[in-house]
Amino acid sequence: MTAFDHFSPDALTFFKNLKSNNTREWFSENKTTYDQVVKEPARAFAIAIEVALKDLTGQRHTAKIFRIHRDVRFSKDKTPHNTHLHMSFSNAPSNPNAPMWFFGWDTEGLTLGCGIFQYQKQALEPFRNLMTTEMGGRLNDLVKEAKISGLRVSDPALKRVPNGYDKAHPNSEALRRKGLAVWNDLGSPDLATEPGFVSRCIEGYKPLLATHRLLSEVDQKLT
Repeated sequence: MTAFDHFSPDALTFFKNLKSNNTREWFSENKTTYDQVVKEPARAFAIAIEVALKDLTGQRHTAKIFRIHRDVRFSKDKTPHNTHLHMSFSNAPSNPNAPMWFFGWDTEGLTLGCGIFQYQKQALEPFRNLMTTEMGGRLNDLVKEAKISGLRVSDPALKRVPNGYDKAHPNSEALRRKGLAVWNDLGSPDLATEPGFVSRCIEGYKPLLATHRLLSEVDQKLT
């Protein structure tokens, strides 16, 4: 089996066409194309990134490829299919508080990420208590350094420090968080169709290593 290197331009064309024809009928008529240029290559890409992340971190990772079919039960947007390819990679897939790596590709761009969107409810208070310690200062420093280096950082979920915590605490920004995600926006979606794409992704993940390491420390202290 040939090692995966990059996606075909036909995959990007498929997403552009799906964006203009997002119906169950169109998708059904073009499912063979989807399987050939998106679904099967995505599986090969996921395996390649799993291997590369193990080399990068020394930890075995498991991929999750998000479904193209949307759950529209509670959404005002009733279009039936996602017009993007999203994946996550975790070295502890059964642990909801462990940081993950993210991959997102659509017709507008390409982005890599690392972090945890939101800690589970029972972990929020322990997380906040941890943010009152030097760990909160380290998290704030990480955010500052990430922004300086050109990475995109999720905003704190809360506008104010939650009740029960010092409103003037030096780690107030960390206390207003329910999670942390840091993103490396690579730019043009065409990059995924060019040779050396897997290597480009790994280079793009390297600036996010500090995020993964710090949030892994946080997870260890929460468990």
